[in-house]
Amino acid sequence: MMTRHKRRKASFLVSFVAAAATAYPAQAESAAKNPWDQLPPNYQFDLRPTLNNLRHYAWHNAAYTKWFEKWWTVDGKPKPGAPPKDAMFHIYYFNNVLTRADRNSLILVYAKMAKEGLWGVVKMVKWAGNGVSMLFEPHMSQSALRTFLKKKEYGDWWFASKGNPWGMRSRFRGVQLHFRGGSFVNAHIDLNNPGDPPTGEPTGALSELFGAIRHYEEDLKARERTHTNSAVRAGLKTYGIIVPEID
Repeated sequence: MMTRHKRRKASFLVSFVAAAATAYPAQAESAAKNPWDQLPPNYQFDLRPTLNNLRHYAWHNAAYTKWFEKWWTVDGKPKPGAPPKDAMFHIYYFNNVLTRADRNSLILVYAKMAKEGLWGVVKMVKWAGNGVSMLFEPHMSQSALRTFLKKKEYGDWWFASKGNPWGMRSRFRGVQLHFRGGSFVNAHIDLNNPGDPPTGEPTGALSELFGAIRHYEEDLKARERTHTNSAVRAGLKTYGIIVPEID
């Protein structure tokens, strides 16, 4: 027989689950329908403030309003526990604006930058698309960002800035980040960055030439074919960076 204490506890749990479903759509839908809910907690924590910028994406306002009202209003009034309207755009953008390929591309760039302690420079993601590339607004000036990257052993090596106001790539070879300046900062991953070996031993241009040629052929000329999300995910795995694949 259920005691009064157990009945109260059961009633509390039912109320808690119901309130959570009302307040957060990721718990009202199955995870298969909600890519944001498939992200690890640390991914959500880091990505949330960089995507929650409805002012930048003003052209999505009407669609976002319709989506928000579906989940958090009844007859035009907020549901109990409903969050402010401007607090949930990151979920809408991630789930409904980005495609599956875009989402997976974005989190690959995020994972590599986070591993190197660089994600903190991102104030706002301005564009995220397929190709393991994104545009972002930094927390600092681009001049200050260049100084910061230099301390992280990035530099204008192997034409890193070609065609752009500035550019810096990792000094290490292999699966590495490359940044380019402009109206916003472009960050992308190259599978064949020319540079020094993982041991850190400095090498000269002659010993890096083969890698530079491969970088040109595969990272630039054939990028659409070679830099698939699955290929970059596998490449990052060899560095111990395990990135989930989401819907």
